[in-house]
Amino acid sequence: MASLAEVISQFLNPDNNARQTAEQLLQQHKANPAVFVPQLLELTRTFAEPQMRQMCGVVLRCNLDATMWPAVGVLAQQTAKASLFEGFVAEQEPSVCKALADTISKLAAIFASAGAAPFLRSFAITPLCSCHSNLEA
Repeated sequence: MASLAEVISQFLNPDNNARQTAEQLLQQHKANPAVFVPQLLELTRTFAEPQMRQMCGVVLRCNLDATMWPAVGVLAQQTAKASLFEGFVAEQEPSVCKALADTISKLAAIFASAGAAPFLRSFAITPLCSCHSNLEA
């Protein structure tokens, strides 16, 4: 099986067949959320190209749901939440910041729908708005 980094890179390929293959391979990676989510988060910080870091954030947001999140595991969830915030604060590229902010927002919505404390959504959004002026870009 292709590495997750290789799969993500194929999403930006102009060839439809390459993108369809990437979608199929992504399904295989998603089968193990406890590995999939941390790997995507790592790639949002380690890909050299900003468009690849952005794509990782978009793929994570699009695949994160109320079914996948519990399957990640409690320890990995804590690490993932911290990694999302740290990645957002450290990121200099506005498009990547936006992708990470959207992912954080979706995660907050998952918490809210699961009956988490009502302040959770504002807790997630307020630091984002105050940390980065480049979200306006």
